[in-house]
Amino acid sequence: MHGLFIWYPGNRSAFIDDDCHYETLRIRAGADNRKNLDDKMMHMIQTLTARDRAKFRMFMQELYGPDFDRMQPGGDQEALVNNSERHYAKPYGRRGSGADLSQYDPLDASQPPFLAEMLAQQATISSPDGTLRTRPSTSSTGAHAIPEEAKKDKIFIAQNELELKQREEENKIFKDFENRRESEIKRLEREIRGDLEHAVKNLLKEMDRGYFTGDFNKEKYQIEEHFKTLKQDRLQDLLSDLSAQERDRLSGMIDKQSSEMLQLISKKHKSMVPPPRPPTTKKAELIANSASFENVDHQAIEVASWDQNSFTELVFWLVRSCKNEVEKARAIFRWITVKDLNKMLFFGNIDPSSPFFLLRGIKYGLESYHDLFKRLCSYAGLHCHVIQGYSKSFGYKPGMPIADERFRNQWTVVYVDGSWRFVDTHWGARRINSGLRGGGGGGGEGSSRSDPSRGSYAGMGAEDDAAKSQECSYEYDDFYFLTDPEDFIHQHYPDDPNWQLLEEPITMEDFVQMPLLKSHFFHYGLSLRSHQSAMVSTDTGKVDIVLGCETPDRLSFTTRLQSEGEILDRFAIHHIVDNKIIFNVNIPRRGDHTLTIFANDSRSSSEVYNSICIFGIRCDYIEPDSKFRFPLLPLGVGSLPAASALGLELESHQEPFIESRGELVIDLGFEKPVKVNHKLLCGNYDYHDDNFDRFAFQQYREKMAVSYVIRFPEQGYYAFSIYAAELEDSNPTMDCLYSYLIFCPKQPECPPKVSPKALTRWMKCRLHEPIYGDLKLNKNIKFKVEVPGAKKVAVIIKGKWYYLKSTNRVIWEGAVFTGKDLDMAYVFANFDGLNFLPLLEYTLMR
Repeated sequence: MHGLFIWYPGNRSAFIDDDCHYETLRIRAGADNRKNLDDKMMHMIQTLTARDRAKFRMFMQELYGPDFDRMQPGGDQEALVNNSERHYAKPYGRRGSGADLSQYDPLDASQPPFLAEMLAQQATISSPDGTLRTRPSTSSTGAHAIPEEAKKDKIFIAQNELELKQREEENKIFKDFENRRESEIKRLEREIRGDLEHAVKNLLKEMDRGYFTGDFNKEKYQIEEHFKTLKQDRLQDLLSDLSAQERDRLSGMIDKQSSEMLQLISKKHKSMVPPPRPPTTKKAELIANSASFENVDHQAIEVASWDQNSFTELVFWLVRSCKNEVEKARAIFRWITVKDLNKMLFFGNIDPSSPFFLLRGIKYGLESYHDLFKRLCSYAGLHCHVIQGYSKSFGYKPGMPIADERFRNQWTVVYVDGSWRFVDTHWGARRINSGLRGGGGGGGEGSSRSDPSRGSYAGMGAEDDAAKSQECSYEYDDFYFLTDPEDFIHQHYPDDPNWQLLEEPITMEDFVQMPLLKSHFFHYGLSLRSHQSAMVSTDTGKVDIVLGCETPDRLSFTTRLQSEGEILDRFAIHHIVDNKIIFNVNIPRRGDHTLTIFANDSRSSSEVYNSICIFGIRCDYIEPDSKFRFPLLPLGVGSLPAASALGLELESHQEPFIESRGELVIDLGFEKPVKVNHKLLCGNYDYHDDNFDRFAFQQYREKMAVSYVIRFPEQGYYAFSIYAAELEDSNPTMDCLYSYLIFCPKQPECPPKVSPKALTRWMKCRLHEPIYGDLKLNKNIKFKVEVPGAKKVAVIIKGKWYYLKSTNRVIWEGAVFTGKDLDMAYVFANFDGLNFLPLLEYTLMR
């Protein structure tokens, strides 16, 4: 059983397991009992996860000092008990010690992270009797004090009085929980102890009768270990069952108390609650954009940084400036999403005067975000229901039957502006970042401000199995506030079909068959244009999935294909036609696959590609070319926004998909004078090998035109991307204008050689020889190039100049000795009689 064991003054301790089950232990005063506490602590420490153990160790070393190490197995525990007065007094203090946490600064970066986090978030100190109390906070007084006129308001006074009464009821319930847990744990311990004693007695009887002749101590040890494991398993099951019962009871109490609070605010509230029916308007009609809530959000975020000692006080500050029901619901939603309740630390029993007392149900795992949202809505006079049902959450795959308890979930509906609206505070507050990390290149000639060839994979998202090892990324998601029913139904299915809030409710079978669409699918304004089902079948190994978008040029995409837990990288590529994004998917092998599509908005500063939709693909047969991977092109194949700015003209190939069985020539034109570069990628490789660039050569270039000759060294898919900028642009980077996807269906019988690299001033020139970029050492090589307007042309190797000759100042030629050293060879030309400018680059090879 894993979890976190906490000891604190007053001879009390608490154990919180991974599911937030809370167990309280009480130990009488005295050294012997403190030693017993230490023994229990050591047992719990040994069952901690490695990460929690590291946190716990840092905290306890700060609490106890260096003698904490003596508490480890085999250490001198008695020495710690003998010195417990000194160690237990630091820093919490014991009776009369006068020590407390006030000497520790929550902002002191030198403190252990675990202690600093605790201090910064909880800021508690111990009272002389050993109980925890809240450190005085400036947020509760002064500028944040409830105005006197509000305190005199009849509704405010009545709410306060009702809340105090309800808190007494809640305290009694939590006391019942604690007593029952102690009783059940003792009962379990008695049963296990009795069974253990019985097993040992049976072993002794077998020895007496001669049935057992082995090592008694070894057998006894094995029996004890068996019952120790059995106890841990049964304790975990017990705590899980108790928690489920406690959650049900607490949920019923919250329903009753919320109804009482609404009854207080409006005597007619029961008759006013409307039945579930579709909202009369869309979210977009109700809310122009998120900026509409700028003031409300600011207030909620500010209030979240204060301490409040009652729900009445909290909701007063949240809704004080709200003009309508929508703004009230928004303020509560934003407070919960910004509060980050999962990171709050609770130590031991919480003092009723502490602001954390309000949230103890959340931390103990007995109250959900949705219960809290309902509570706060009742204080604001808003009707709210917690809906039970299923959701396509972590671990769900397209087409998977969903009647599994793993996918049971809750969310809420709130009645605002005359309609029921969906709110999911948990997914809105704790959306674990689901995406891939990619990025643009930059820096030198030929790189790109939005380079589709550059980008690297990072951690996968929350809905993927690969996410289990990733940290949670808390990110507010506006999609889950007042979500439209037709969007919400893609991820949430209520037990009661009426709470789908659709004109025509769907069945569970329909829900399973729907594609899994994520919140960013709707954020980016996407729609389904081809497949309306979660599962797609193919008997060719090829699938085209089409999405719609009004502004597709602002988005870049990448994909991930998975089969049997294996990631099959780069088997999908996309291109844009009008307002459609078409994903061409190759399935490399038979069987069931999962395709996840990711997107990134160029207007965002984030480099994360967010998961937008997931499809299942079933493949019964594959074609030979389906096994080849595509190059990585997040911006897709075809024309990009920068192409229109420079007036790119496709003179030889108007379509982005080309099949080539040999040498390929691509001619391009421009409406403006430009400088041009290129990148050639091969999908057969995981890395971006710049050497493939040398298989594409600018055989001719003018200010407004360029002609490339491309050779393909092996079978597979290639991406040929064109980069350009205005000729007089001083920025060294270039934008990607266009990308071709070229398929070479056959392995060349004689693999081609690389070409030389064309440099900055290769303008209106043509290369006759040598046409290959690698030159052998110790050879006389003939050079012949057309360089119109040049006054001198030379080949330079290791500082030695070989001047070429010309009879007409157009064609220059001559023999050059390559020498014996590995190096580079350059062709330079002089046009003004002063400076030599670079034209070509070769590599000298053995």
